[in-house]
Amino acid sequence: MYNWQQAGILLAENEDFTGKVIRLSISYNDYFGGYAHSPEIVVQGISSTEADRRSKPEEFAHVPLLTLQRPGDPLVANNLRKSALKIEKKGQRIRFLYAMGSMESFAFKEAASGNFTIEPRYVALFAIQGFAPASHVAPVPVNAFSLLALPCEE
Repeated sequence: MYNWQQAGILLAENEDFTGKVIRLSISYNDYFGGYAHSPEIVVQGISSTEADRRSKPEEFAHVPLLTLQRPGDPLVANNLRKSALKIEKKGQRIRFLYAMGSMESFAFKEAASGNFTIEPRYVALFAIQGFAPASHVAPVPVNAFSLLALPCEE
């Protein structure tokens, strides 16, 4: 049982990632609370844009990419080989983009966009898994990461 695994980008206002946080990830999920459903690969966006630790996070994006008929299908791995995530911020407006495919040139698509009251000072790459045994850990190779500040008009 994998339950879920995900890898992505975190933006946070503080260094311990406990306050306002935004997370964009590519996720594998095969846990549906006891309901029978095929495993899926999704792009997920989660925000905790309140500084109160007791506030529940909000899912602002859930974009199904693939529904797996046969887990371990090499076609799935091939179509995720050149996956990419991108976050663009201009003022309070943030765009969340993803790309997937077997070639580097596949275009980005917007998963979500909106105004968020967060001033991120920290960025992190992450990979986590659900309640699966350690033997099911899937490595997450990261080929590139860039952080750019571009001059722009408000």
